[in-house]
Amino acid sequence: MADETNQITTTNSNEINKQYILAPHCPVGYFLMAAVMLVFIPIVFVATAINTLKRPDSDSFWSILNITCLIGFSIVLLPIGGFMLIILIYCLIRYYKRDWIYKKKIEIENNQHRDNSSVKWNLKCVQIYKKIFFSSHRENQNEESII
Repeated sequence: MADETNQITTTNSNEINKQYILAPHCPVGYFLMAAVMLVFIPIVFVATAINTLKRPDSDSFWSILNITCLIGFSIVLLPIGGFMLIILIYCLIRYYKRDWIYKKKIEIENNQHRDNSSVKWNLKCVQIYKKIFFSSHRENQNEESII
């Protein structure tokens, strides 16, 4: 019963690890979407600021304030989005590398198990052969000693 519970827990934890790489309540899709938005929104802000500068009424106080706020937000958000993308890429590489190492480990263990079973069968065959050979050899010696 304890083995079943442990196996179920291990299976569930493996599924959770595949679904949630970065944090327990942060699926990769949402994290990627937030990172991409934090990179592209500042680009849109800068483009909007440039378009605002090109308008003829861009000399008013509110236009200059709008341009300043857009550029300020883009300066703040762009490094955060870039940092989030770098973290996401790092975590994905680390996850797939760990997954690859885990698969290789299982493959090696399976090969070792297969090798061990073939070695065991070979040993059994050798033991059976020795028993048959030595038993017939003993019988021959017994017959020779009788004669």
